[in-house]
Amino acid sequence: NATFQDSFSAAGQNPSTVYVTFGAFSNAGLPNWNRIYIAKSTNGGLTFSTPQLLQTITPLPDPLPNAPWRSDNTLWVAVDRATNQIYVNYSDYNAGNADVKLMRLADDGSSFSIQGITRVNGDATQSDQFFPFVTLPPSGRVDVCYQDRQYEPGNALIFTTCSMSFDQGLSFAHQRVTFTPF
Repeated sequence: NATFQDSFSAAGQNPSTVYVTFGAFSNAGLPNWNRIYIAKSTNGGLTFSTPQLLQTITPLPDPLPNAPWRSDNTLWVAVDRATNQIYVNYSDYNAGNADVKLMRLADDGSSFSIQGITRVNGDATQSDQFFPFVTLPPSGRVDVCYQDRQYEPGNALIFTTCSMSFDQGLSFAHQRVTFTPF
């Protein structure tokens, strides 16, 4: 009784290893929940492991009255090919506003272990940050860019912020990259 979406993949340290993340969200009439899963292929994507549940999160509410909860989350995955550290980003509404989170995972062979979860956005507002994507430049830096409503009052106008981590996703510096809202 769930719909699956937002699947993204990344190659591991061994190029024949492929990691896929995806979200599951409830269908109409069922309780609202979002779950984040990961699966692994060791044969270039021909077959995959049984998906492992990583996290249950609170979805973003739809801004329209009486509309269903927002369920898409853009669960990007990236792998540091030097260390095989796996990163998964998502938005979570559990604090009453949407925050961007970064989960650090280890591939333990037959399962995955969460090494930590970091709140990426550094604002002290109740504004929403959502639709993140993670990239790993060759320098080892972890970059997460996302839509951000903190720069104007009312939590309605959207800008883009990019946050950079120089310590494997434990902490982030932030840079506003757009100045005209939409």
